[in-house]
Amino acid sequence: MTYMVKRFYSDERWPMTVKRGLTLEEAREHCSRDDTRGPVSCPNGHGYIGLRGGTQVKRPKRCPVCETGLVPDWFDGYNKE
Repeated sequence: MTYMVKRFYSDERWPMTVKRGLTLEEAREHCSRDDTRGPVSCPNGHGYIGLRGGTQVKRPKRCPVCETGLVPDWFDGYNKE
């Protein structure tokens, strides 16, 4: 059985296939990397918090303004092909 990696978005965009033909271990390894998630933002419009690329050591879980849980703008996940 093989797996595909898809990029999921927090807006209306449809998921995009990133890779195909992976083993379960390869798909899990890909999706656990830090570069397979976008920056997090507050769903209440308080902007981006915790940009990727080494600008922040630890990603916050809540918005510092309203304490709402933060969501990634995009992330990679896997499905069976």
